[in-house]
Amino acid sequence: MGARLDQFHLATNPDVIGLVKAAVISAAIAIRAEDPATANHAKRLVLSNTVYGELGGTGGDYIQTFAWLVAMNSTIQQAAVVDGVVHPELVADGDVDFVVASQWDAIAGPEEVPEDPPVGGASAQAE
Repeated sequence: MGARLDQFHLATNPDVIGLVKAAVISAAIAIRAEDPATANHAKRLVLSNTVYGELGGTGGDYIQTFAWLVAMNSTIQQAAVVDGVVHPELVADGDVDFVVASQWDAIAGPEEVPEDPPVGGASAQAE
């Protein structure tokens, strides 16, 4: 099979989706407890609450998004696709956890950095 077809079969395999769902829900719970000073915490928490709350904690559409990200990981592809056949039992939990954790901020969106105020403050702008 080609790499894209392997990715498709991984991303749509019910057992792989189950692994991804467990990793995403686990990450969502951990993020709810993380230090509020963590970089991008506000957006991470919004995604956590959304994922955890959708469909009673099943993660909804985000599970499929993360499943595609997991399927695109070359380490997972090499381990789990043998002679064109997906073997979900060969997908390591740690690899799935790594992909979910490393992509969480990308899915949550970038941290918003406030713009610097104009030099001289608002009164300098009015002059």
